[in-house]
Amino acid sequence: MQQSLPTPASTYRPSYIPPEPVAIPTKKKTVLKIDTSKVVSGSLVSHKAFGTGQVVGIDGGLIIVDFKGVKKKFQFPGAFEQGFLKAND
Repeated sequence: MQQSLPTPASTYRPSYIPPEPVAIPTKKKTVLKIDTSKVVSGSLVSHKAFGTGQVVGIDGGLIIVDFKGVKKKFQFPGAFEQGFLKAND
C-alpha cells in the first residue's frame, strides 16, 4: 500500500489586491428653513453670480428667474434654503 502525499498548497497570488474601503464620516450640511411664502411671480430675488432678477413663475418644485433677459431655473424652495437665492424685501 502506498502512502498518499499531501497536496501542495496553492501558490497563486493575484498581482493586485484592491485596498479595503474605509468609511469616512461625512458632515451633514445644515439646511436653513426660510419663509418663502412671500416669493411669488414678480418678486425680486438675488443670486451671488447672476445678481438681481425677477421671478417669472413657480412651477411645482422649480422657480424660474429672469436675470436681465436670461432665464434660469432653480429648485424651489431648496435654492433659498441652500443659499443660492435670497429674497429681496
